[in-house]
Amino acid sequence: MKTIRQTLILLTFALFFAANVTAAPLDERQRTVETVVADALAQLPAATAGDYDKIMGELAATGAEGVGILADMLVPASQGENAAVEYALNGVASFVTAAGREQLRPAVCEGLLAALARCKDDANRAFLVSQLQLCATADNAAALAAYIDDPYLGDPVLRALISIPDSEATLLSLARRSDLSDAQRAALAYAFGEKRTAAAEPILLGWIDGADDATRAALYPALASCGTAASAKALEAAARAVDYGCDETAATDSYLRLLDRMVDEGAARDAVKAAKRLLKCERANVRGAALEVIVRAEGTRAMPYVLAALEKGDIQYRNAALRYIGDKADDAVYATIAADRKRLSDEAWADVIEWFGVRHAASQTGAVTEAVGSSNDAVALAGIRAAGRLGGDEALAALIAALGGPHSDAAAQTLLAFNGRIDEGVVKALDGRGTMQVQALNLAAARRIDAVADKVFALLDAPDAAVSEAAYRVIASFILPDGTTILKAELNRRLKDKEEVEAFLESCKDASFTIDDISKKPVRKTPAPPFTTSTLQQEAARKLGYSVSQTMMIAQRLYESGLITYMRTDSVNLSDLALGTAKEAILDTYGEKYYKFRQYHTKSKGAQEAHEAIRPTYISNDEISGTAQEKRLYELIRKRTIACQMADAELERTTISVGIGGKKEKFVATGEVITFDGFLQVYRESFDDENEKEQENGLLPPVTLNEVLSMKDIVATERFTQRPPRYTEASLVRRLEELGIGRPSTYAPTIQTIQNREYVVKGDKEGTERTYNIITLAQHTIKEVQKTEIVGADRNKLMPTDIGTVVNDFLMEYFPGVMDYNFTASVEKEFDAVAEGEMVWTDAIDKFYKLFHPIVEEAASVRTEHKVGERELGIDPKSGKPVFVKIGRYGPVVQIGQAHPEDKEAPKPQFATLMKGQSIETITLEEALKLFDLPRTIGEYEGKVMVAAVGRFGPFIRHDGKFVSIPKGLNPLSITAEEAIELIEAKKQKDEQRFIKKFDEDPEMEILNGRFGPYISYKKKNYRIPKTIEKPENLTLEECQKIIAEAGEKPAATKKRTTRKKA
Repeated sequence: MKTIRQTLILLTFALFFAANVTAAPLDERQRTVETVVADALAQLPAATAGDYDKIMGELAATGAEGVGILADMLVPASQGENAAVEYALNGVASFVTAAGREQLRPAVCEGLLAALARCKDDANRAFLVSQLQLCATADNAAALAAYIDDPYLGDPVLRALISIPDSEATLLSLARRSDLSDAQRAALAYAFGEKRTAAAEPILLGWIDGADDATRAALYPALASCGTAASAKALEAAARAVDYGCDETAATDSYLRLLDRMVDEGAARDAVKAAKRLLKCERANVRGAALEVIVRAEGTRAMPYVLAALEKGDIQYRNAALRYIGDKADDAVYATIAADRKRLSDEAWADVIEWFGVRHAASQTGAVTEAVGSSNDAVALAGIRAAGRLGGDEALAALIAALGGPHSDAAAQTLLAFNGRIDEGVVKALDGRGTMQVQALNLAAARRIDAVADKVFALLDAPDAAVSEAAYRVIASFILPDGTTILKAELNRRLKDKEEVEAFLESCKDASFTIDDISKKPVRKTPAPPFTTSTLQQEAARKLGYSVSQTMMIAQRLYESGLITYMRTDSVNLSDLALGTAKEAILDTYGEKYYKFRQYHTKSKGAQEAHEAIRPTYISNDEISGTAQEKRLYELIRKRTIACQMADAELERTTISVGIGGKKEKFVATGEVITFDGFLQVYRESFDDENEKEQENGLLPPVTLNEVLSMKDIVATERFTQRPPRYTEASLVRRLEELGIGRPSTYAPTIQTIQNREYVVKGDKEGTERTYNIITLAQHTIKEVQKTEIVGADRNKLMPTDIGTVVNDFLMEYFPGVMDYNFTASVEKEFDAVAEGEMVWTDAIDKFYKLFHPIVEEAASVRTEHKVGERELGIDPKSGKPVFVKIGRYGPVVQIGQAHPEDKEAPKPQFATLMKGQSIETITLEEALKLFDLPRTIGEYEGKVMVAAVGRFGPFIRHDGKFVSIPKGLNPLSITAEEAIELIEAKKQKDEQRFIKKFDEDPEMEILNGRFGPYISYKKKNYRIPKTIEKPENLTLEECQKIIAEAGEKPAATKKRTTRKKA
C-alpha cells in the first residue's frame, strides 16, 4: 500500500513530465533515475518471476543514486507504511548478490551506506544495516564498523560483519581497541567464533582475565571454535574450576568441543591425551564426550576404552561409547564387543543388543536371537527390538518363539513392523488357540474383545486342546482418498480352507469398499492389587527374571532388614498407615488428579488374613541400600503398592468398519490412544500368555463415514491353532493357586523340589518346521506362495525329564487318588476346618491314613524294579540279547541283556547312558545300539590317545588324563580328530590364560585370573588382590604372603542396611 508521501511524489513526477515533454531540462539525469524508481514502485509486486528480475535489474542499474532515492522514501517505522519501499530495497540487495551481477553490487552498497548516514529513524537504520548484511563486501566492512559504538546498531552491525565474507581484518581491528565494553567484547568473541578466526585467539585469551561470567560465556565457545592447544589449557582450567559441570560460562562444553575439533585439525595426539585424563571424571556426559574424542582419533584402536565403558559405565556413558564407536564399527568390532558378554551387566548387554539392531549388525543375529529368550527383562526386550530391525529368518523364528514368553506383547508389536516379512509376523503374533471354539476366538481377536482370555483358559482345559486346526486370517490394505495413506483392517471372521479363500478374493476383485461405521468409546484400565506371595513370584519372574525360590530368598532378606512386610501372605489388604503414606507419596509426586482411594479385599475363601499384602514398611523410602537384586525387588514392590492407590488409566478406542460391496463380511481396524495415563505412570502389570495381554494399538488415520477406499491388496495367511504353552515358574505358581494346591509358603519349595530331584528341568526346546500358504489379491490378480515356519519352540520353560515321567507314571498307577488335583485342595480345606475349630485334627489324620496306608502296602508288595519306566526296544543283532531303556542310578540308560543275581558266573548286562536330547520314550533300537560305540577312540594327538565318551555331565573327550567337554552341535559318535584337537587346544589356551604367575619357592602360591579379576590362590583358599595394585604379575612371593596375612586379620564386616527417604 502506497503512503501519502509516496503518492504525492508520484503525482509530482507525472505533472512535471506532462509540462516538459519537449523541454531540454538542465537535470535530465536526475529525472531519469527518479522515473525508473517511480515506475518500479508502481509495478511491484510483479506478476511473474521474470518481471520481478527485470524490475530489480532496472533499480540496481540506477546505482547509488537510485538506491538512495528509494531509501529516502522510508517514513518513520512507527507509522507501519514502509512495506512497498522495504520490499523494493530488499529485492535490490538480494538481486545483486546473484552470480553474474557482481558489477552492480558496489554501487548498491554505496547507496545503502549513504542512506544509512542520512537516516534518523532507528528502526529504519537497523533495516538498512540488515540489507547491507545481505550484499555488503569486505570493502564496506570498515564503513559498517564505524557504527559499532552506536547503542542501537551495535548488534545488527556485528551480525552484518559476521555475514560479510573476509571481514576478519575489520573485526580484528575493532578487537584491538582498548576502550571496548564487556558487552562489545562478548559480541566480538561471538563474531570470531562464528567466523573461526584463528588470528583472534591471543586477543580472546587476553580477555579472559577479569571478564565477568556473561563475557566468558561468549569467550569460551569462541575459543572452542577458533582456538588451538593454547586455548585447550585455558579451557581445561576453566572447566576444572567448575568441576566439569554445566554453568553459564559453558566452560566444560567449550573444552570438549575444542578437543573434538583438534582431532580434525592435526592435533589429535594432544586431544587424545587430554581426553584420557577426562575418562576419570565422575560425570558421565564428560566421560562420554572424552571417549568420542578418543574414538574419532584412534578408531578401532580405542576399543579397550569402549569395552571399559560398557563394563563399568552407567547407562549414559555406555550409550555414548556405543554411539561413538558406531561410525567405526564393522563385523570385527561387533565380535569384540560380543565376546565381552561375560564381563557386562545385563543392563549393559541390553544396550549392546539394542545397538546391534540399530546398526543392523547381521553378523550378530545369533547374539540378538539368544537375547530374545533371556530371562532378564531388559535384555529380552532389547533383543526383541533388535531382531525386528535385523530381519531375516533367524530373527523371525526367535520373535515367534517369544510370543509364548513373558514379553509376547513386545514381540507382537515388533512383528507388526518386522523388517521384510510384516504380514507373516502379524499373523504369528495373533494366532488363536483351541479347536472347538476357534472361530469364536478368531472373531474375538479381530474385534479386540477383552474377554478373549476367558476363552483361552476354556480351550486350554479342553481335552483336545492340543489338536491343531488350520484357518486363514485375512488382512486388507486400503488406500485412502489422499492417495498415500494406508489403512490396514482384518476380516471379521477366519476362512476355513483354501477354496473359501479363493472364492472370497475372487468376489473382492470388483467389489467397492466404503467406511460404513466409525465408533469411538472410552476404555478404562484399573491397577492390579498389591502383591500377595504368588503374584510377587509371578511378577518378579516376568519383569526381573527371578526364579520363585530366588524371589522368596531376596524378599526374606528385605523382610529381615525391616524394609517390607511379611512376604508369605495371600491377603491383598493394606493397613490404614500404608494407605495414608501411599496417598502422600502420590499427591507429592504426581498430584491430586492421580490419586484414587482403593480398599482391596481378598476374594479367596481360604485366604490367610494374618498379614496384610506385601508392601514397603515405609512407602516414603524410595530407595534402599543393598544388593542390586534387593533394590530391584524393593522397587517392584513399592511401585505396585503406590500404583494400586492411583487413578484408572483412560483410553479412547476407535473401531473402523469397512463394508465390502453389500457382503455380510466386514473388514475391521482397531486403534487406541491413552488420554490419561493414571497408574500407568508408575506401573504396568505383565502377563504370562500373549492372549491375556491388553490390546495396545496405535492411532488410526482420520477417515469419514461413507468414504470410498481403494484396495491395495488383500492377504490371506494360513494359521494354525497352538498347543497349550509349557509352564514357566511364574505360570506354574498361578496354576497351583488356581487349583488350590499349596499355600504361599509352599509354592517356591514345591517348584524348587521338582527341579532339584530332576523331575523337570528349565530349558529350551527346538521347534519343527511347518509349511503354510499365503494367498494374495493385488492388481486384480490372485497369487499363492508357500512358506515355512518354526513351531513348537520353547524358551526357558519347565519340561518333564525321563525321571519325572517315570515317577509320575508310577504314582498315577498306584496312587491315583493322591495325584488328583482335588486331593491336595481338599486336604487344605480340612486343615482350614481344623484351624477354624470345625474339625478335630486327629480325625483328619485318621481319615487320611485309613485310605492311604493300604495303598502304600499294596504298592510295596509289587516288584517294580524292572517295570517302572522300563521299555524293551528289541533284540541286539550281535548278541541276540534283549535291549531295554530304563532309569538307572544316574539317569536314563540303555541296557543289553538281563541281570541274573542268582547266577554269579552269568555275563553281566551292558549299559550306555542316553545323550542329551534323547528320551526313553522316543529312542529307537538303532539309536540305542549306537550308544554302545562309546567310548570311541578318535585318534592320537601329541602321542596320546583321544577318546570320546558320555559321562554323567554330558559328552566329553579324554586326552592325556584330562577331560574336555564336547559342546552342543558336536556329537561324540561323529566328532572328527580335527574337531577334537581344536577343542583340546582351546581348553589348553583357556587354562594358560587363567594362570598369571607361579612361584617355584612355594608351588601352592598362584596368581590367577578370575571372573571378577586377578586373585591369589593358596592352599585351596582364594584371596582378593587390592585394587591399588595395577599389575598383579609383578607381585613378589613376600607381597602375596603379606596380602594373605592381612586378609586373615580383617574382621568380617557387618553390612548395615539404610534407606533414603523421598525428599
